Amino acid sequence: MKKITLKKSDILSGGINAIRRAVDCCPDECVISIEKGDYFFGFEDTKPAYYPISNTFCKETRDTFFQIKDLSNVEIDFCGSNLVFSGWSMPFAVTGGKNVTLKNFTIDYSIPSNAEGEVVSVEIDRFRVKLNPESFPFFIENGNLFFRDKSYTSKCWSIFEFERDSLCVRGEKAEK
Repeated sequence: MKKITLKKSDILSGGINAIRRAVDCCPDECVISIEKGDYFFGFEDTKPAYYPISNTFCKETRDTFFQIKDLSNVEIDFCGSNLVFSGWSMPFAVTGGKNVTLKNFTIDYSIPSNAEGEVVSVEIDRFRVKLNPESFPFFIENGNLFFRDKSYTSKCWSIFEFERDSLCVRGEKAEK
C-alpha cells in the first residue's frame, strides 16, 4: 500500500493544493497522513461542483473544499488536526469510490452557520437582539445584518426566537 506523508510546512506553503495534489496522486490502496496542525481554508479555496442534497437550499452547486472521486481503499488521516473552513461550504465530497476513510480531525467554521444572541426588547413590529461581536463578527448595511470573517460574508436570512427556560422555538411547548 502506497503511503504519502504531508508535513505542516507543506500545507502552510502550498495551501489546500498540497492536500489536493496528494489526493490526486493517490492510487487505489493508499494512505495519506497529514501532520497534526490547525489549518484554515478560505472560501477562495472552494471549487463548485454539482451535489444535490436534500433538506437544504435549492442550490445544487456546492462550494466544496475537497472533492474525492473514484478512489478505493484510501485512508486520509489528519492526525488530530483542526480544520477551519470559511463560508457556506461543504468541506468534503466523496463520490464514486469505495472504502474511503477520513479520520482524526475536527471541523469548525470561521463563521458558524448559526449565531446566538439575546433578545433585549420586543415591540409590536420589531425586536432588538444583542450579539457578541467577538464570537459572531457582524455589520449592518442598508438595514441588513451580515456576518463575516477574513474571506467570506454571509447575509442573515432567518431568525429563530427560543424561550429562555425551555429552549423551545418561541410559542411551542416542550414535549414531556
